[in-house]
Order: sequence, then structure tokens, then C-alpha cells
Amino acid sequence: MSTNEEAEDSCEPMSSKLSLLRKSVATLGKLVETFICNFETTQVATSTEKSTKQVASSAADACSSDFEPALDKSNKLVVCNIRLEDFRQSSPFSLNNLDFKLCTHVLLSGFFKVNSETVEFTENKLDTMNLSTIAGTLKSSNVKVWLSIGADGTLEPEEYSNFTKSEKLRSKFVENVMAIVNNFALDGFSPRWRYPACPYENCFKFRKANLRPKALSLVVYTTKSFMYKTMFDLASLKKFTDYWLIVCYNVEGNWAKQASIATSVEFFERCLNGYLAQIPKENTILGVTAFNNPAKLVNAKANKLGSGIKKDVAGNPSLSTFRNLCTEISKGAGQMVYNESNVLNTYWTQGLDWVSFESTSTVRRKMAAVTKLNLGGAFLEHIPDDDFDGVSCKCGKYPILRTINEAVRGQGLCFIPSCPTPKP
Repeated sequence: MSTNEEAEDSCEPMSSKLSLLRKSVATLGKLVETFICNFETTQVATSTEKSTKQVASSAADACSSDFEPALDKSNKLVVCNIRLEDFRQSSPFSLNNLDFKLCTHVLLSGFFKVNSETVEFTENKLDTMNLSTIAGTLKSSNVKVWLSIGADGTLEPEEYSNFTKSEKLRSKFVENVMAIVNNFALDGFSPRWRYPACPYENCFKFRKANLRPKALSLVVYTTKSFMYKTMFDLASLKKFTDYWLIVCYNVEGNWAKQASIATSVEFFERCLNGYLAQIPKENTILGVTAFNNPAKLVNAKANKLGSGIKKDVAGNPSLSTFRNLCTEISKGAGQMVYNESNVLNTYWTQGLDWVSFESTSTVRRKMAAVTKLNLGGAFLEHIPDDDFDGVSCKCGKYPILRTINEAVRGQGLCFIPSCPTPKP
């Protein structure tokens, strides 16, 4: 590769002397690594404050340029999930906001409603946008397009279960899906079937019945090991599944009775390792989300895990996205807590409001598994919930998605140390 080519693949301008550049990049990488790992968990000494600020400034400068993937990571996937509702006129997001370099694939959901009795498909359309326009724009930008059905209001888990009981209806479903894929020249299909359809405490009865689905699954929505080990015949499914979009970003099980919790790195790794014991790692696409499920506290002074967090009480909807949460945190109110336990990672609370979420630093630590284990890539649920225009978080455009790309497909020059950042 020539010097000019290397300049095009980096976040910063190329120095006239390649050896000096490499040395500088190596030094910066080590500084950023040290800063990231210690920023949230240790107190920075006064003597190192100046160098820390310099590292953060250098990373911010690198992130101001457009993302360029590294050639040696060209086989890694970054899948971006976008819903039909994200294109409504009332939504601040539009297709013009999408940075096509940050997505190798786009998973589109909510575009078809399915009748569970007849298995007939009806396209959901908006006045300003439809599947044909969106898919055409994406494909013209060399982005592959997958269609998702289910887990988004198009086909509920119970409805999926209804038609899978009949060979005739199963065949009709497949025929209709393939007709849509061919008609819109799509690149794949993801059956978002949350199987089995049962509350956590009732799932044991399915386990006792030894019920196993006889259907393809590209997305497995449980992080509880007994669920996917007992309910799914993963060995058989491996023969038909191209990619596994693995969801380990929320804690399932008893903790979920209290609040939706973004997993700690330890819990996340334990969940991932459970899957990797049974599915090919090169086909594993690791997920994170920019969507939050805020909860309410019984007592504002009791805001720690297990001390009065109630999931059955509707949380503040303004805290449900990473983008909106940044807006609240930037006001300087509330309290943000990092790494409280091996279960809970990061949360923010103010008064009776409580929300667990992913920051750029927690995402980066989780994405390290993709490179370390040589996984197939990563995906982000609800990319419009990221700060797509950089206005709310002041960390640049798409801080979560950009962090994923830098870790999975990038050259490691651009890492946002901590976003969101509370006012001092």
C-alpha cells in the first residue's frame, strides 16, 4: 500500500514520514487504551490530568473525520437495524442522516404485516417512504439489505407459533417471503420470532415439555442459557443459518422482573460464551442497542439494583433512547453510576427516574470480543436512537455506531472516551 492510500484509510492527515506516523499512531493507541480502561473506574491524579486531556482531544480530532474501514477487516459485518416508524414525518431521522460507511448491512423491520391465519403479507407504507425507495437507495450505496418479519409489531410471537404448526402454512410463509425478497432484490431475511412466547416465570413448563421448534432462526432473543439450550436444536439450525444475530445486551431472568438492565461486560461475556459453545463464531454477529427501557423508583434514595426498582411502573419515555438521555444528562442534573456490580454496568438516575444504558466506553469493551474471538461482526438495534446528527451528545455523529465500527472494522484511531459525559 502506498503512503497516499494509507492516508485515505486513516482518521487523521498523513505525515510526510511514514515511520514517524506509525510510531505516533502506536503511541496514541496505547494512550487511548489506557485512558479508556481507567477513565470511568479510577480517579485521575492531578499530575496526569494534562496528558489525559491531550489523549481525549486527540481521539476527538480523529473522530471528526469520516470513518474509513481497515482493509484487513473487510470481511467484518456491521448490521444496522432501522424500523419503518423511523421514517415517519414526525421522526427527526431520515435516510439522509444515514452514514452508509457505518453499515455493511441494514436490517429493515416493520415493513410488512402478516395475517397469522392466512399467512398473507400486506406492505406497510408511508406517504413519504416505502420499501422500494429505501432498499434502492441503500443498494445503490453498496449496502446489503435484509428484511425482518416479527418482534416489531408485524407478527407477534404467538402468531408466529400459530402458523408454524401447519406444513401448508409454513410453506406458504416461505413462498411469500421469497417472493418479497426477489421482488425488491433484497439480500436476506431474518425471522424475528421470539420463541417461546412466554413470560420468564412460565417458560419452565415449555422446558418440561421438551418442546423444540422446527424452524429457521437467525435471531435468538434470550440470554438465559437454559432457554436456548433446551428450546432450540442449535445443531440442526446451524445447517440453515447464515448469520446469528446474538442479543446479549439486556439481562434476562430474575433481574428483568425489576428493570431492563444493560448488561455488564462480565454478564455479556458469559452470555456470549454460552452461544459460542454451540454456534460457529465466524457466523456470530454481536449486538448492542441504543434503546433504553427506563423504570421508576419506589424511593428516590434507594436507587441501587434490588432496592426498589419497579419495571411494571411506566418509566420516563424521554429517557428511552441514547440520544434523548444525552439531552437530559447534558443539563447537569441527576447522577450517573458506572460499573456498580458484575450484573449492572451503567445507570443514570434523577428523582424517581432510573435507566440503565450503554455508553461509548461500555460498547467498546464489549466490541473487543469481536476482534479477540474473530466473530463475524456486530449489529446495532435502533440506530436512529443513537445521536445520529451529533446534536444531543456533542460527541460527533453516531457515537455508538461509530464506536462499533472503529472496534470491529476500523483502524483503532477513533475512540470517544466517554459519551455521554455529565456536566462537571
